[in-house]
Amino acid sequence: MSSTPCHGLRLLTTNAGGCTRLRVGGDIDLATADDLRQRLETIIDGRGVDVEIDMAHVDFCDSTGLHVLLNVHHRLEVDRRRMCVVNASPPVQRLLDVSGLRSLLAPDG
Repeated sequence: MSSTPCHGLRLLTTNAGGCTRLRVGGDIDLATADDLRQRLETIIDGRGVDVEIDMAHVDFCDSTGLHVLLNVHHRLEVDRRRMCVVNASPPVQRLLDVSGLRSLLAPDG
């Protein structure tokens, strides 16, 4: 388990079997998206596992955060691995709905 606060962004990584879960809290925007990207790159480079991104405690996410999620999704898809958003907070749900990406990034809800 690894936890790091980055510029107000809270990131907690846990591993269970063939999946790594990244719990994210706070705001994902231009100031914090690179911290999220770096953590996700560490996760996907370090282990050949699927990734769940728990966004229950995300207060705000803009297009830079969405771009990070899309890039990670595509990178894992190439490796026949899976990335999905779980427990999306209302602001994240709204972003996924407005962008039309809910079925791609959060297919289970």
